[in-house]
Amino acid sequence: MTNVKPLGAEKRIAGKRTRVLFVGQSEYFSSCALSKSIWAETTFVHFRHETDQAYILQAICDFQPDVVICFRPEFIAHCLFQKVTALTVGFTTEPVPRSESDRHPDLRRRLSYLDRMDMSNFDRLVHFDVQSLDFLRNKGYPYWRAQPLPLDWRLYETQVPLRDRKGAIFVGRATPYRDRFLDLPKRDFNVVHLAHGIDGDDLKGFLSRSLIGINLHNEDYPAFENRVLYHFACGNLLLTQKLAPGYGLEDNEDHLSFETPEQLYGLLTEILADPKLFEGIRTFGAIKAKKLFNSEDVYKSLIDDVYLDVAAYGRRSL
Repeated sequence: MTNVKPLGAEKRIAGKRTRVLFVGQSEYFSSCALSKSIWAETTFVHFRHETDQAYILQAICDFQPDVVICFRPEFIAHCLFQKVTALTVGFTTEPVPRSESDRHPDLRRRLSYLDRMDMSNFDRLVHFDVQSLDFLRNKGYPYWRAQPLPLDWRLYETQVPLRDRKGAIFVGRATPYRDRFLDLPKRDFNVVHLAHGIDGDDLKGFLSRSLIGINLHNEDYPAFENRVLYHFACGNLLLTQKLAPGYGLEDNEDHLSFETPEQLYGLLTEILADPKLFEGIRTFGAIKAKKLFNSEDVYKSLIDDVYLDVAAYGRRSL
């Protein structure tokens, strides 16, 4: 079952809304996609592990997209998109080394996942981390560009006032590294840790009642975690380990950063004593992050550029 759109689908039809089909694990990526748009018609296909992926082709046939965007393209079966005439974009989302000197075992393990990817499935490959781009290209992966994961702002944006917000919240699985930062704050302050199993409206409810959002790296290496966008959209004051790269976000302007457990504890002590002193940072963070990472704008720009690049340099073999 394939998309029966004629060859030449890479050419846009003037005045026509772009049809975009997203593929990915919904619990991780539906909020990074696009649900409603003035310029696009969209749908999302939940990726199921260890099953025949013919259902993805059926969804493509039914929806007739102009563009297919796949999160975690390394999980797409070899040759699955061989006869799909829609433009296909693979969007890799796992942290990998940024240079040969990066020997962290977690980064090397995630890099090994890319070896299973059938790159011929995709017209263009996008990676979420610009600082890994040169390393990946030097390894022979034909990445077109880097783009941080955006957020579908409509799903999480809230305007709960300061007086109705209490305490701090961290969202992410527990690890020994993260526990070093959270153990004392959880003992001494009103800090909620949501380890797993909560997303959508339930997650939005927790975040919108919290004053502070805490972001910690998965392991002891720098990164830019997409979860910080949930905090911005829900109006939390973001406390985070250094974001690298920052993609336009600036410490002490739209968020506050720390490097050690002691620094996090000190920030929580100061903020919870008088939250009004940090209200400017909290409100500006929400405004600025929306301009930078709203999926409505990010995918419009990305897809415009895909069409231009394909028109100039061609696409995968069909």
